[in-house]
Parts: sequence; structure tokens; C-alpha cells
Amino acid sequence: MNVARQRPLVAVGITLLLALTVLALPVSYVRNKHQWAQDKLAELEPRYARLAGLAAVSDQLEKGAAQADAALARFAYASSLDISQAGNDAQQRARRAIEDAGMSVSSSQVLPAQPEEGFDRIAVAVRAEGSLPQVQAALAALADASPALGLDLLSLRGTGGSQRLACQFTLHALRLRP
Repeated sequence: MNVARQRPLVAVGITLLLALTVLALPVSYVRNKHQWAQDKLAELEPRYARLAGLAAVSDQLEKGAAQADAALARFAYASSLDISQAGNDAQQRARRAIEDAGMSVSSSQVLPAQPEEGFDRIAVAVRAEGSLPQVQAALAALADASPALGLDLLSLRGTGGSQRLACQFTLHALRLRP
């Protein structure tokens, strides 16, 4: 009789065990999803904080970007300008600066552009004659040019017994690469 009395208890126990097993699966699933969501939130929190910080200072960033663009425009031609147009403009500005200093330009030439870290480097060679004060004035005028004209090489040679100098200027201008 002992076995007959325990049969309903075993049946109830097995039923409860099955019920707990059936309930444990969704509970385990929900717990795993909750842990996954917590891990994702912990992963995203630093990114969100950075984005929130950037959004808070977006006006300052836009102002800084505009200032950087303006500064870049003082040093390089825009990428929208054709490279030959930029070369011709640099050549004309170099000739004008040297002639305005009182020197006589005998020749000028735009040399082939070379790529250089996000820019096209456009070289311009100019031959001119003038006195030392005129050379100094020409160098000062070239330094004030915008977009900037960089001086790569300056070769000076005396012309006989006169005070005039034969000069070879090798300059460069930069153009943003598209």
C-alpha cells in the first residue's frame, strides 16, 4: 500500500517539475535577453555620451570648421578650380607681384603639378632682373599673396658690374585635391 499512496504524490511532483521546467524556459529567455540588453546599453553609453557632447557644442564646431575653411582658402586654391586655371592664376599673381616691386620679368612658366598629401602642388618658375631692394620688395609682396605662394628656390646672380641682379624664382601654389 505504500506504493499506492505515493503514486499521487509522485504524479503531483512530476507535474510540478514539468510546470517549473516549462516556466523556466521563458524566464531564462527573458533573463538572457535582459542581460544582452544591459550589455548593449553599457557598450552604447560611451558613444551616446560622445554624440551628446558633440551635439552640445555643434555651434562651436561649425564655427571652427568655417574658420578652418577660411584659413585654408588663404593658403590653397579650391578643389572646384581647374588645375590649369589655378596654375595660370598663380603665374599671373607671381608676375604681378614681381613687376609691382619694380623688377622686369623676362619669362615665367607653370610647371607640371605634383600630388602632395591632399593637395596638388603647382610650381611656377619666374626669371626677372632688378636691384636688391626690388628683390626684397618682391619677396615681401609674394609673402602677402593669397592664396599663398611659397618660395621653393631663389637664385641670384650679378649681371656684370651693374647693381642689377638676375633672379630665378621657383614658387609653388597649392590646390585642394577633389
